[in-house]
Amino acid sequence: MRLLLIRHALPVSVDDNDTGAPADPTLSALGRDQARHLARWLAGEAIDVLYTSPLRRAVETAEAVASASGLTMFVEDDLAEFDHGASAYVPFEEFKEARPEVYAAMRAGRVDAYGLAEPDAFRARAVAAVERIVTAHAGQTVAAIVHGGIINAFIGSILGVERLLWFEPDYTSVSRVAASRSGVRSVVSLNETAHLQPSPDRHHVAPATLTTRSSVPDEPLRLTRSGPVAQIELCRPDVLNRFDGRLHEALGRALGELDGDRDVRAVVLCAEGRVFSAGGDTDYILAAARDFDVRMRQVDDGRRLFRACADFAKPLVVALHADVYGLGATIVLTADAIVSTPGVKISDPHVTFGLVAGDGGCVSWPLNMPLVAAKRRLLWGETLLAQEAHRLGIVTDLVDSAEAVRGRAWDLAERVASLPPVAVQLTKRTFNAVLNARISDTLDLGFYLEAISVGSEDLPEALTAFKERRPGRWVGR
Repeated sequence: MRLLLIRHALPVSVDDNDTGAPADPTLSALGRDQARHLARWLAGEAIDVLYTSPLRRAVETAEAVASASGLTMFVEDDLAEFDHGASAYVPFEEFKEARPEVYAAMRAGRVDAYGLAEPDAFRARAVAAVERIVTAHAGQTVAAIVHGGIINAFIGSILGVERLLWFEPDYTSVSRVAASRSGVRSVVSLNETAHLQPSPDRHHVAPATLTTRSSVPDEPLRLTRSGPVAQIELCRPDVLNRFDGRLHEALGRALGELDGDRDVRAVVLCAEGRVFSAGGDTDYILAAARDFDVRMRQVDDGRRLFRACADFAKPLVVALHADVYGLGATIVLTADAIVSTPGVKISDPHVTFGLVAGDGGCVSWPLNMPLVAAKRRLLWGETLLAQEAHRLGIVTDLVDSAEAVRGRAWDLAERVASLPPVAVQLTKRTFNAVLNARISDTLDLGFYLEAISVGSEDLPEALTAFKERRPGRWVGR
């Protein structure tokens, strides 16, 4: 299942010390605006169930989400923050400025300085509450409007962070967790706030992601690990996860790193956004058309990336939740299992753009289907739907919805990771030998013929015709 842990919007300050009544602040004007932005953003998430803390700042945030998405919200008392029942509430950001000495003590790990006398009990309550939700909604997408302490406690429990308050989630930020039926929990992202930017694009998510290595700004992929399973996620949905030089290099580096990590026994390859990958970046291709040295550099980069995929010694499961084209499809077809859902398109349209399908397509497609079927797709540049690919045995697992794809992929990865690793990886190397035999016959020739086609006059005309939505006018040279 997919879990979205969302911090409530900004509340007002409340001081009821005189009366001793519990402080339960409402949202501020800015907080209500944040909640509206969040609600519009989440309307495209296909959320199945909505939970909220009982505290007013969370309930009002959840009400905005429920109204926009047509959901019924469920109140879970144990999702309340550690300060519930206190007679005063000051937004943490204001508290940092008003009480810097207390804030410094909290940063050093002394949560008692903020009035949290029993941090272990709070952590246990928070984790148990979230786990009940996870267990009750296997295979679904659940959003929970909670508090910074709850998010810290649950995600910290996954990552093994001893300190209770170890990061500061922004108001209405979204942090994602993937949870499998076998009990594995994986942190997908932390602190997504793209919905608070001006004119947010529903498919452009720029999360601050916690990985097992330091995150690099604008990195085209995210690499995370959870036990023996690692996940590579393409994370530039704003450019449809197109392949340019940076993604070539980053994906090859990630595969090499995971191949050498003895603790990793299986890998899930997935992507963020409405398209898994749109294939090659057009600016990247046009740069090669203008400069022979750039063209040859791209040939070498492409050969290295395809070989990295073909030589990868651990099971690779692709979570194909959305359409994939060109080089993206080529890489998907080197996987050991492909999970998808009806309606997803798999396509290599190289020829329609005036290019030879030489960056591995003429290797990976014929290995996954009869040669004549591969010719029918690549020479005509036509689409293969996931349900048809499943009938052909190319898509190994077909699930009902895009939201269920990643969960099934993780289930497969965890199952194969539980088997004897020597036997699995040596069997994979044997299969790799089949792929490498075809590489020796075809790959280099295909790349160099594609490099020739990059220099043809038909390439820029094909790209222009595509943008102008008209038939191309081909000169054939």
